Amino acid sequence: MDVGTLLAAGAERLAAAGHPSGPADARLLLAHAWDRDGRGLDRARLLGEPVPDPVVTAFTGYLGRREHGEPVQYIVGTAPFRYSELTVGPGVFIPRPETELLVQAVLDWCAGEHLASPAIADLCAGSGAIALALAGELEAAAVTAVELSPAALEYTRRNLAAAFEGMGDSSVEIVAGDALTYAGGPFDAVVSNPPYVPAGRVTAEVAASDPALALFGGGEDGLDFPLRLIPRARTLLRPGGFFAMEHAEEQARAVADAYVSAGFVQVTTHADYTGRSRFTTGCAPV
Repeated sequence: MDVGTLLAAGAERLAAAGHPSGPADARLLLAHAWDRDGRGLDRARLLGEPVPDPVVTAFTGYLGRREHGEPVQYIVGTAPFRYSELTVGPGVFIPRPETELLVQAVLDWCAGEHLASPAIADLCAGSGAIALALAGELEAAAVTAVELSPAALEYTRRNLAAAFEGMGDSSVEIVAGDALTYAGGPFDAVVSNPPYVPAGRVTAEVAASDPALALFGGGEDGLDFPLRLIPRARTLLRPGGFFAMEHAEEQARAVADAYVSAGFVQVTTHADYTGRSRFTTGCAPV
């Protein structure tokens, strides 16, 4: 069977199961089944290279898993984030593209402050996506990744080991603990993508895959945890330090007010790729 026929059939099957991203999902799953990247898949399609039967069998199995709601990232075992591919699986939150903007905000602030070797804390680190992106793009940074979940910590450690393989000591310190009681620092910057989703506000697929500890912030509005995290972050920062936290669009006003109540200045709400208010930044007073 050829690549085009397989992809079309896979996309149609996933669409019938209610997955609008069927074409993209089918492409990722076939590339994984064939142990090729997207470019290799395109080359095989262009040359009319037949897909081996074992690959067809594996692809069919992956389609079945996706039909039943398993995330593509869990099936292939990785998720892209900025310039890296992170290992993910059951028990760890799948990093989303909009969180890349949270990283960029920290990078931009560090550049504006001309910090050669900033100390940065990533609270609720999950897979380590934010911490590893900052450590990779700020080579002299000292990054601390704080995560409570033992399951998520396994992925944090695995991704850290892969990122710094053969490079000697890592510039990321992993701390197993609760972000609300962590007492390190002082830090130049603190960043967090905390649990903030109100109960019942996610699809059944997301609720069945991403861990509840990383999703739900508590309370009807999902803000119990984030509103407690804001003053904690303030205590971790040096004077003039920077705090960036992700949240939902409808939480933007409450989050900004909480920043001000905690003593932050220069409080600013930022939009994601779709123009929705997605994260807020502020600075500790000097």
